Amino acid sequence: MDWEQAKDNKNGTFQIPGSWIHISHYEALNILFRMENALRIFVYCVLKESYGSDWVGLQISTLETESIAIGKLAARRISQQQDFAYLGKKIACPMMYLNSGELIHLIFADKYWPKFAPFLEGKKEILRNKLEEISTIRNSLAHFRPVTQDEVDVIRQNTKHVFRGIEACLREITSCSKIVPTNTQDDWYKELSTLGNELCKVSLYESPNGKWVRMEIQFSCMVIGTSAGFGENSHHFELINLSSPEILQHFGALSKRVIFVSEYMPRPRMPDDRRPSYRKQVSLMFSAKSMRECYKELSDDLKNMLTLIIEERDLISNDHLARGRLLEVDTTYAWINTDDKGRSRWVMQEDKLLSSTPEDAPPEYWGTIGRWPAGFIDTASRYPWMPSAVSSDEFPF
Repeated sequence: MDWEQAKDNKNGTFQIPGSWIHISHYEALNILFRMENALRIFVYCVLKESYGSDWVGLQISTLETESIAIGKLAARRISQQQDFAYLGKKIACPMMYLNSGELIHLIFADKYWPKFAPFLEGKKEILRNKLEEISTIRNSLAHFRPVTQDEVDVIRQNTKHVFRGIEACLREITSCSKIVPTNTQDDWYKELSTLGNELCKVSLYESPNGKWVRMEIQFSCMVIGTSAGFGENSHHFELINLSSPEILQHFGALSKRVIFVSEYMPRPRMPDDRRPSYRKQVSLMFSAKSMRECYKELSDDLKNMLTLIIEERDLISNDHLARGRLLEVDTTYAWINTDDKGRSRWVMQEDKLLSSTPEDAPPEYWGTIGRWPAGFIDTASRYPWMPSAVSSDEFPF
């Protein structure tokens, strides 16, 4: 038995052996993979916004599954997976252990439908039928029955119809780049817009439709040590870094109300004194409704967090071997790279300062994930709760 492998053409394309299954099966797999993961994210966001941290206790019941809490069902499946713990990567988010049938049940159950309906375009029965048609084809692929091009066309068309509202919702949630106007008179804005300290700049942004609010905490990664690296034009930096997953572990009000926490490292410049400023941007996403209703308890948690950051900064500045609940000492490097045309530029390894995702990370921690464009569902290279990319990025230039 000699399994042929695809040949890498080294230009982003592959040569597929003729003995492999027809391309329609790959196309079906790609659409279904992306559709089901987008459905997971959508269901999570709506449930988290509606029920806070209690969403894991919501009951789910299908023909295959007796009435059971989401968290308990996921725990059962995680336990079963431990028999083969040497395979794959550990993922803690309960949503990743629900199949498409269970996700569809949650959306259309009489108890939960009012929470999802505002985000969907169409009549309940029609939308459900279209998703169940997709599920039927999905099951054919999952059980290795033939999938025809006609069935692929059904998946593609039904996805366009059902997911138009879902994609719009996800795009709004992750496109909060519009600065909340400084003359906003809402109490939550007056309270939260004043927060910050010498290490943390707090900024507030809203989605185009005004339903979501992103709080960005720009943390200055204070350089506490620098030394020469491997050569004259190489440098080693020791910095105080913020571990964003820990925010969810230590501040209950934030964890209960936040939809997700993500982080990003802007590329620093190398100044003449060769002491670059590294800044980590930590985003906390909330619904505008939560902001209006719970801003006081959120403010209390944020004030406590900002105070703790200063206390731990002072501790670590005096003892580089110390570690706080939120802050720790981290290292990164920078060096000059010269290309074959003699052009030189600084290579800054700022990505080394991004927080790793713990195996037991809560569902609210999404790691590093950028804005989702109009084509998110069919082009996303990364998904929340997945430890690695699922495809290559495509750039429009």
